[in-house]
Amino acid sequence: MSAGAAAGDGAPAAMADRIFAIVEICAGAGRPLSLAELAAETGLPKSSLHRICAQLVRLGALDADGASY
Repeated sequence: MSAGAAAGDGAPAAMADRIFAIVEICAGAGRPLSLAELAAETGLPKSSLHRICAQLVRLGALDADGASY
């Protein structure tokens, strides 16, 4: 366990917030969204979004449509 996690800095909760925001935005969009659109909606860097979305696709929680989610 890292020192930050031991101190209760909220890192897991922050990641859960990011994941929930991505899933909620994608579900509510009604169409596939590009990383640029997700970045504009969430304020997250595209590199972080790409990593999180790829994991969500692997888990079956998000669908990928080419370069969109």
